[in-house]
Amino acid sequence: MLGLRCNVVPKLRSWLRLLFAPAEDPRHSYEFAFDNQRQFLVKVEQALKDIGGAKSRLQAKAAECEARESHLKEQARLYIEDGQEDLARLAIQRAKIAAAEKQTVQQQLRIIEQDEQRLSSIQEQLKALLETYYARQEFLVARHNAAEAQVQVGEALTGVSDELDQLGQMLETAELESKQMLARAAAVGRLMEDGLLEIA
Repeated sequence: MLGLRCNVVPKLRSWLRLLFAPAEDPRHSYEFAFDNQRQFLVKVEQALKDIGGAKSRLQAKAAECEARESHLKEQARLYIEDGQEDLARLAIQRAKIAAAEKQTVQQQLRIIEQDEQRLSSIQEQLKALLETYYARQEFLVARHNAAEAQVQVGEALTGVSDELDQLGQMLETAELESKQMLARAAAVGRLMEDGLLEIA
């Protein structure tokens, strides 16, 4: 029986230490992961700004190509009216080059717009995830704070309980001593009454 008690008591103490060990603080546990996601969101937002700038430049280039194509076609028409067929053919050839360039730029613009849509979708998903994370983090922090307060109150009450136990033991000792003193006084009084004890 004693051997069993010797084995169980250390295990019980170890288990109690683990049970009452301070819990990992959720207010700081996931900050690193949260910061990484925020930094990733910042990078996505920067990429969207860069894409927005590239998109504006491509739109301006496409408009420029279209204007050049229209101008060259008009020029070719005027050359034909003037009977300058060689210059008209050259203007039409240059207009075709401008149209091909415009088509290439528009194709690049479509690719950029697809990239922009994908990044916008990623941005929205990240924002939603971060908002969800933040709400959960706030909930965990509130629960942790409440639990921490309960532990502190429990520890304070345990301290009060220990003090009350000590006070109770002291009072019991004082009562016992008082009873013993009264018993001695009564015994002395009886001895004096019986004449067995004389006052000097």
